[in-house]
Amino acid sequence: MNYKELLGTLNQKVIESLGAEDFQLEFEEVDDPQVVASLEKLWNGRLPDDLKNFYLHTGAVAHVNFADVWDTLRIHSAAWIAANRSTMGFIDFIDDYWGGGPEFEALAPEVVETLNRDLLVFGVRYIDDNVHEYLFVDRSSGRYGCYLFDQDDVDLDSLKDLAEGPPDLLDTLEELLTKQFNAICEGG
Repeated sequence: MNYKELLGTLNQKVIESLGAEDFQLEFEEVDDPQVVASLEKLWNGRLPDDLKNFYLHTGAVAHVNFADVWDTLRIHSAAWIAANRSTMGFIDFIDDYWGGGPEFEALAPEVVETLNRDLLVFGVRYIDDNVHEYLFVDRSSGRYGCYLFDQDDVDLDSLKDLAEGPPDLLDTLEELLTKQFNAICEGG
């Protein structure tokens, strides 16, 4: 799969809907195979082949005005995740992204442990200043999902449900990327 081509096609629809200025894509260098292997070692799991392919042949990507403009997307590099996320756990990633806070204190430790162990966040859609959607891969199934997080209305029950088994997972990275770019076109 040529992900640069796919992202270009998907993003062209965003540009046609929302304008070119804020939604151009910026690609970073591809990840080295050793970096991808070290990410798998740190996560203690195997990345799906399509995500590995993305890292090795496409590299990280983001809208040029990610987080400055609402409804923009960033897929982090394997190197960035490995260097900046000591546990790379789902809850830890989200908590760190928001600068730490009390949002997750009421979660049972076993829920936090399960989510941190089983879900690897590798991307973020910045919907607005309070709402982000986190793109993740599930270690046990190798399938993809996304989790909508609203810092002003944290849904702890949905996190508990997620720990019991992520619902509505997608089989491929292509499906997840398509879903995200369609949501951007639709404004959420």
